[in-house]
Amino acid sequence: MRYFKYIIIVFLIYLYIHNPLFSFMNGVGCKLIVDIIAVLYLLSKSNGFFRLYHKNNYSLFRCLTVLLIIELFFYVIYSNTTSLRIGCVSFLELYIVPASFVLFLRNNKITEYSFNGLILTVGMIGAVISTLCIAFPTINQYIKYSLTIIQEGSFIDVNSWRGFGMSDSLTSSYAIIQGIILVIGLYYFRTYKWFIFFMPLVLLSILFNARTGLFICIICLIIVILRSQSIGSFVRLSFLILIFFSVIINIMPNLSFDADAVEWLASGFDEFNSVKETGGLNDSLTLNTLFNEMFILPDSFSEWIWGTGVELFTRYGANSDIGFCNQLYYGGLLYCLPLYSIIVIVYKKLKTTGNTTFALIFIIVFFIANFKGRYLVNSGAFRFMLLYSISICYLSKNEFTKNSMSPLLSR
Repeated sequence: MRYFKYIIIVFLIYLYIHNPLFSFMNGVGCKLIVDIIAVLYLLSKSNGFFRLYHKNNYSLFRCLTVLLIIELFFYVIYSNTTSLRIGCVSFLELYIVPASFVLFLRNNKITEYSFNGLILTVGMIGAVISTLCIAFPTINQYIKYSLTIIQEGSFIDVNSWRGFGMSDSLTSSYAIIQGIILVIGLYYFRTYKWFIFFMPLVLLSILFNARTGLFICIICLIIVILRSQSIGSFVRLSFLILIFFSVIINIMPNLSFDADAVEWLASGFDEFNSVKETGGLNDSLTLNTLFNEMFILPDSFSEWIWGTGVELFTRYGANSDIGFCNQLYYGGLLYCLPLYSIIVIVYKKLKTTGNTTFALIFIIVFFIANFKGRYLVNSGAFRFMLLYSISICYLSKNEFTKNSMSPLLSR
């Protein structure tokens, strides 16, 4: 019964963070299933929920409530139905779902060992699906155009060399999530030795979907190494990374890659080498586009305070992928204050519960991911980071979760 329960949890976590758009659901995101289950679970455990609310997540709840009120304000003054949807969905998926999950952890006495194992299993499943899509184009075509819904003319539809897997954000959040899961697997390598066999596949799932995921993974590994207390730990981690890249290099010739996919992947390394050698951001097409073309700010003082109610990401003409610009242009400082307060609250909570290393990872991921794309308010990557952070904060301060988990590097 316990293993069946774990399978259900892994399935729901996957739906919550990756939100695949299955064709049999007519394009409705699967996270809606998780939302409904979370609400029903909290209604059935209302006493436990209110205790959790008062003891642990009051400040997070307060920020999300303010954010919801501001979204309602934009709905009124700009007649923007998107604002109402964003506010309600954000409140539901960034507070209700994590709260119900933590309540479930408490009621079922799930340990930190089991929880991290479940997260790594989610990463393993995603990696296996992505690898099958990369290795067998027929499987990729079936998942893209039969099992799930890909909008005609969308980026993934037009650019066949991107988007291998089952997620609504393969070219952004998916790779970031896989990168963080790879870091978690490396950090707890001694405890979850089985995950070593899937690490090359996880790396593949990152490389052929979004290079941002690889960049974030490397930065997070550097943080882990810098916080280690011994040279031996650094040597072991470096050795493992070399093994992963060696395995990937040996696997790649046996897979029938799209030539455009290989060219796109190689271009990322060429850009990195150019920036490293010259020190100029203009040598990177990606960075040059972000800093010069997409760095759009409000035009007037009132727009800095109240915003414009316009989404830069979807605006015709001059638009922007940068999350910070999108949020500031949309709602001004009034909108950004409670939004960024969520990041500060979770960061402080991680530090006070002894998860200092992951606190640093949490804040670094925020700055990189929210610059490269729309990380906030409700991307799959942010849902994952929030769910994982709140869960380990709870597990870190409960005696029944203490066990002999052994990280590769000391905290």
